Amino acid sequence: MKIGSLHSMPWYLRLVVFVVVAAVMYGGFWYFVTKPISAETKISRDEIAQLLPRNAQAQIASQRLNEFRAVYKARAEEYEELKALLPEQRELTMVLQSVQDRALTSVLCRSQTSNSPKWTSSLHPGQWMQHLI
Repeated sequence: MKIGSLHSMPWYLRLVVFVVVAAVMYGGFWYFVTKPISAETKISRDEIAQLLPRNAQAQIASQRLNEFRAVYKARAEEYEELKALLPEQRELTMVLQSVQDRALTSVLCRSQTSNSPKWTSSLHPGQWMQHLI
C-alpha cells in the first residue's frame, strides 16, 4: 500500500489508520514522557508522606523552644530583680548580725555583772535570736 493511496481508501479505513497512528503516538508519549514523570511524582509523594510527621514534630519542638525562651526570659528578669536586692539583703544581714552580737554581748555582760541567774540554753548564739523573731 502506497502512502499516496491513502486518498483512494474508503473513509472508514482512513479513520482506522489515523486512530492507529494516534494510539501509537499517544502510547509513545505516555511511555517516554508521562511514565517517568509519574514515577518521580510517586517518589515525591512518598517523601512528602515521610516528611509530614517530622515537620509536625519540628513545629512542636519549635513551640516548646519558644515557651522555653519565654520562661528563660522571665527567670532572667527575676534573677536581675533579685540581684538588685542582694546588696540591700547583705546590709540587712549585717545589721541583724550586729544586733545579735550586741544582744549576746549585753546578755553575757549582764550575766557576769549581776547575781541574776545565768541564761543557759542548748541553742548556740545564732539560734536564740531567730526564736525571738
